[in-house]
Amino acid sequence: MGVLEIGMVILGMLLVVIPAWKLAERMGYPGWLGVGILAPMLNIVLLWIVAFGPWPGEEAER
Repeated sequence: MGVLEIGMVILGMLLVVIPAWKLAERMGYPGWLGVGILAPMLNIVLLWIVAFGPWPGEEAER
């Protein structure tokens, strides 16, 4: 794997992780959970937790 390919992989990962990190923080979860989007099965579990679990940020607004 060449330097250009490694750079493209890192860029692709950042394009996915940064928005996931920001979304996790806005929902009241720790931002580092956004890194879980890169793990093949963990990303599906995180999606279900976010979709059907309570959002800590909602309780703070009330």
